[in-house]
Amino acid sequence: MLETTPLRGQVEQLLREAILDRRLAPGERIDLPGLARQWGVSITPVRDAVQRLESERLVNVLPRKGVYVASLDRTDVRHIYDVRRALECVAIETAVREAPEERLRAAIGTYRAAGDKLARTGDRSELIECDGLVHDLVLEHCGNPRLVQTMNGIADQVRWARGMVTEDPVNYELALTEHLAVLEALLTRDVEAAIHAMREHLVNSADRVEHAWQEAQDA
Repeated sequence: MLETTPLRGQVEQLLREAILDRRLAPGERIDLPGLARQWGVSITPVRDAVQRLESERLVNVLPRKGVYVASLDRTDVRHIYDVRRALECVAIETAVREAPEERLRAAIGTYRAAGDKLARTGDRSELIECDGLVHDLVLEHCGNPRLVQTMNGIADQVRWARGMVTEDPVNYELALTEHLAVLEALLTRDVEAAIHAMREHLVNSADRVEHAWQEAQDA
């Protein structure tokens, strides 16, 4: 049973997580009355959640057929990363000026410690755990709440796209070098270098996801 307040937001988050975690698979028909019964709510907040998630392109509403989890193809993946790159390269312009030096140095230390642990033990767990740290830091200090709100939606779609493929664990090692390049540029307050490093990282990230996607299709 859900808490009563705010009900619409709770239902929306439950449905979003079910899609992002692939408990509801791409192309699967969503049983709205069944979810309402499962969550102990009326059908109204479930329909409200569907409307919201349709605007985020996570579900498709087909008249007289029902509601389905949306599917992604390789072009969709590229488009998601194109939008992400555009937004984060704007965000980093302000973050270069505003991100506190101690936060930047701490993030660099976290990444390096995770890389050192991997080199010593082969354990990637800390590297995976801190994978999004630099992106969170940039958004936190971009000074633009509207951009942050938009990026949160894109982040869900990136998570969704990545969840549909099996990525090579080596990708986290490649991303480590790229994340450190972004942080070093932020630390030196070099706007052009920071934008370039972020752009290169996100282009490479998209390429890695697309490569994994193509391998899955060819298997």
